[in-house]
Amino acid sequence: MKRTAWKWIFGISLTVLILLVLFTVFVWALGNAFAAMAGAIMGEIDPDGFGYYYLSFGEFIEIGSPVFYAYAVDLAALTTGIIGLAASKKEKKADGTAKT
Repeated sequence: MKRTAWKWIFGISLTVLILLVLFTVFVWALGNAFAAMAGAIMGEIDPDGFGYYYLSFGEFIEIGSPVFYAYAVDLAALTTGIIGLAASKKEKKADGTAKT
């Protein structure tokens, strides 16, 4: 493949990884906030303490969850892009021009 294709694969997968991290943190925080508010509204929280069961971030992205597989696919594409870029790197001649 051409080097520009590897650059596109790398760029798209890096962008998706950043957006996936932001989306994951947002959904995790929103879900925990909703669970706390819903429990408080329904009176299921112990008045002596903050006793609702929250979902830790590690449990949210553990192996087997769809979020884990989304990260795995994106990291595989990112790694493939990096390896493709490294393999298609153009060598330079002594005079500074690229070898063909």
